[in-house]
Amino acid sequence: MYARYLAVIALCAVLLTGLVPVAWAQEAQGSNAQRLEVLRSKLDGMKRSLNSAIANINAQESGDKEKDKKTPEAEAITRLRGLEREVSSIMSDVSSLRVKVDKSERFEAKDIEKLEDSVADIGPRVEAG
Repeated sequence: MYARYLAVIALCAVLLTGLVPVAWAQEAQGSNAQRLEVLRSKLDGMKRSLNSAIANINAQESGDKEKDKKTPEAEAITRLRGLEREVSSIMSDVSSLRVKVDKSERFEAKDIEKLEDSVADIGPRVEAG
């Protein structure tokens, strides 16, 4: 009889220790509004960085007074503007999803995960810029 209680207690301990890390992981992600706010702030920082880089290259290019489309600076500006458009597009998606969350409308949880993946994907490309 004593062994049966000991086995049940041991089984409960094993099950609880397996479930506790899962609960902590879910809690660590935060609410949907918090996750979207983190995405918005990351995208805002990326957009500012890209705009600053574009302005810096434009300032250097205006000092040279050459308007050749094949220069490395022109190609860099084109690439940076493309990244800036992509960041703006993702930021628009985050804003529209944020409105849905604020109004308590229906949305898929996978939409937030897709946006997080998009931000994680574009982050290194912006940094490499």
